[in-house]
Amino acid sequence: MNLGLSIFLSALIIGLVLLFNSTKDRWNWKKIAKWIIIVIVLGLSGFGIYKFILPSLNFQYPTLASTFWDINLGSSKEDVKFIKGDNHFYDEINSSWFYDKTEYTWRKIFYEVYFKNDKVSAIIYTCSVWDYDSPKLLNRQFHSYDLKSIKDYFGEPSDITKSKDGTVRVYSFKKYQVEFYLRENKVFGYGIYDPQYGPLNY
Repeated sequence: MNLGLSIFLSALIIGLVLLFNSTKDRWNWKKIAKWIIIVIVLGLSGFGIYKFILPSLNFQYPTLASTFWDINLGSSKEDVKFIKGDNHFYDEINSSWFYDKTEYTWRKIFYEVYFKNDKVSAIIYTCSVWDYDSPKLLNRQFHSYDLKSIKDYFGEPSDITKSKDGTVRVYSFKKYQVEFYLRENKVFGYGIYDPQYGPLNY
């Protein structure tokens, strides 16, 4: 506490004491004190909610996603190679680059970068099990979200595709350029895509 603040608080206390002595016969100080306490409690509660609770709830509407895994939609192959290196496998069927980021055999992590006309058209992340360090998309980690949580945030999907055996579904949201891969009603993969080429099929 600095000198200036000490002087201010001392003057405030002295002033309140003098005010009380001069008005104690005319004012209802019990009622005034009660309201002062209520105002202080409400003020501190409001500050606590604003400072600590609201940020943790992450109130934020979804926005258009155009970047994922540090790669922008529309980037060139040269840009992707510069950002992520040349340690990828080429998938001729999907015209994509496949990055294996697995560190442990029980937790397989993959990224796949798709191209159309030599430009990035989609970036998809998948993980075989729960991933505590899953990449952020629109400032959120969506791994292990259920379908209801996805819909609560993005609304109804614009497209839904299914695997041949029916165990996997892909929910796409054209408005935000995002899609999610779910198995047993849990997200195991997600990413972004360029709507002009349509969502990816599983």
